[in-house]
Amino acid sequence: MTMQKADLNKDVLESARTEKPSLGIVIPALNAGEHFPDILKRLIEAECLFDLDVVVVDGGSSDETVYHAQKTRARVLETAPDTAAQIAAGLDIVFGDWIMVLDDRTDLRAGWSTVIRAFVDQKGAERFAGFGRLVTKEGEKLMRDRGLLARMRNQFSHLPLGHQGFVLHRNLLNKIGGVRALGGLERMEITGKVGQRYMIPLPFHAINEAEDLPGINWTGRLSRVASWMLFYLLMLPPTAVADWTK
Repeated sequence: MTMQKADLNKDVLESARTEKPSLGIVIPALNAGEHFPDILKRLIEAECLFDLDVVVVDGGSSDETVYHAQKTRARVLETAPDTAAQIAAGLDIVFGDWIMVLDDRTDLRAGWSTVIRAFVDQKGAERFAGFGRLVTKEGEKLMRDRGLLARMRNQFSHLPLGHQGFVLHRNLLNKIGGVRALGGLERMEITGKVGQRYMIPLPFHAINEAEDLPGINWTGRLSRVASWMLFYLLMLPPTAVADWTK
């Protein structure tokens, strides 16, 4: 499955005149910070292409995360602070045939909804899952070098990071058994169940503030990525990996 860029906007706008597909966005949040209002506002562009439902699952924020979510008319669910459990709780109540899971500090560049609409409109898209391109930001400058490990991991395993956004059809999500708490390895399990060949990198930018991403400890990060890749290639179940890495 490939994305055709030629006449992309024209084709998407033409298809938008017909019945809109539905998209539910789940955001597990905890003290999302000062950029959160802008992140939420960026999601509103999808309303012209989708029947949109945004659910923010807050894990007990002490800042204005809940206030900003309510101000942008997102639905808010408050739970204990556990990312996988927050995602699962959000998936239980969000509306939409298509589902996006988005980190609370990931800002989608304008035009993201056009890319997602083009993806979901393709024949057979229900069998695939998509994710965006990780880009970091320092001030007003976009930087790609700090996304090197993410791109390497995407290229060889198609395992997306939480900061990249994640899109799939609800039927596919139900087929693979939803999202389980596996100590940060949830997407590894999803990828294994969906199948690597059905994981599609999509041409939209998922932008993260540099200070919101872990600092680069190259030895530690390379070791961790290499370990996860080895487990993945050996086809060990993520439950076993999660237990081993606790």
